[in-house]
Amino acid sequence: MDEDRLTMSRRHVREGRDRIGRQERLLATLQRDGHSRTAERASDLLNEMRRFQAEAETTLADLEKSSSAQSGGGSGRRPSQTP
Repeated sequence: MDEDRLTMSRRHVREGRDRIGRQERLLATLQRDGHSRTAERASDLLNEMRRFQAEAETTLADLEKSSSAQSGGGSGRRPSQTP
């Protein structure tokens, strides 16, 4: 069964948050251990990840708004779901 676009977007946002958290921890370790050159590159990557995450969250918000409008109101998701 294929994911619908809204479900896929929610998953992408959730997975992106997890990846950013991992990258933040890796960056902190690199900085702590004195790997400044690698830490700088990791920081650049983290900034790109955050930019993509912001775009994914904007897309999700738009999809949820559209879904809510099409369904006649509500949030377009069950209470147990989080983006």
